[in-house]
Amino acid sequence: MRKGREIVGLPVINVETGEKVGLVSGLFWNHEQKKITAIGLDAGGVIGRSDPIPCKHVLSIGQNAVTVDGAGGTGDTRNCEQDRNISDVAGLLVVTDTGRNLGTLQDLVLDGDGPLLAGYEVSDGLVGDIISGREVLPPGAVLAWGSEAVVVRDEDRKEGTE
Repeated sequence: MRKGREIVGLPVINVETGEKVGLVSGLFWNHEQKKITAIGLDAGGVIGRSDPIPCKHVLSIGQNAVTVDGAGGTGDTRNCEQDRNISDVAGLLVVTDTGRNLGTLQDLVLDGDGPLLAGYEVSDGLVGDIISGREVLPPGAVLAWGSEAVVVRDEDRKEGTE
């Protein structure tokens, strides 16, 4: 299992030119498909714009770098607009359908080095994290995404990923 925060900040390398095209600034994912759909690219500069690179252009998400093909950064990003970005949802309240506050959404958990989503990491606060660790919710437990909270099915919390 790998966390999204381990990928954010990695250099993005174009394998056709050997050039560093920027740094990973975020991860976009589609909850229904349970997979990463794009990586955010911070190309640097004064404005510091962040463009998503669709996963079809990502060749590998390695331990030390992300490699992309020559079209990386110039791909069609229209489908990414409906996907979620971890930087937009990190910190959202996570509550169960029975009204229990589980804490806040902190990160994505990926299945190995690939684009498959294994779950969502939830923090119960510093003391709770130290005592019992962070809970990982399977994607199938999520009932609704809101602008202020993520609602999860209480009975599905402890089950493995679907």
